[in-house]
Amino acid sequence: MSKYFIPGTISLLYLWVKQFRDTLPDFATSLGLAPAAVTALQADCTAILDIIDAAVAATEAAKSARQDRDDTIKLKLTSITKGIGDFKRAGGYTDAIGQALGVIGEADVFDPESYKPIIKGEAFPGYINLTYAKHGVDGLNFYSRIKGTAKWVFIGFDLESPFHDTLALADPLKAEIREYSAIGVLNDVEIGQRSDIVVVTFGG
Repeated sequence: MSKYFIPGTISLLYLWVKQFRDTLPDFATSLGLAPAAVTALQADCTAILDIIDAAVAATEAAKSARQDRDDTIKLKLTSITKGIGDFKRAGGYTDAIGQALGVIGEADVFDPESYKPIIKGEAFPGYINLTYAKHGVDGLNFYSRIKGTAKWVFIGFDLESPFHDTLALADPLKAEIREYSAIGVLNDVEIGQRSDIVVVTFGG
């Protein structure tokens, strides 16, 4: 008897489970499966598909929430920093007051030459999710290539993590091992060093 096959990545597993669920009734008689057994196996498959879909939806919701968070912080900090500038010019302002309010300190030093982004990748049904933190740049330019090839292909600029690579498989029936790298962008110019390469197996 040959060993059975279970895919090792979420994207491939999703496709495999869906095919198993949808095809199983066609062979129930040949396999000697009672209707109840088929129903039970299909329910197990649906539970897996539903939880994967829920995780994808949660990822999208989290991205939207982060965008709302960052937009609110940016808007409110603009108002707060204007207020700080106004009261620092007031006659009664002293360094002691500034220290007490926490508005005196050393600014972080950003070095555009040594800047190197850190990215992480994970495959989902229909796309690859690439997460990152900007740490001082406007955004990241993302590049991709098939593992074993030499040429990097630009796939997009992104302002807020995560970035989604939705490029379809060259062969819908064959998974691809994709490599990704990213580089920081500041004032429309690439700066610093490329990120370390991230490898993701994508099944479509």
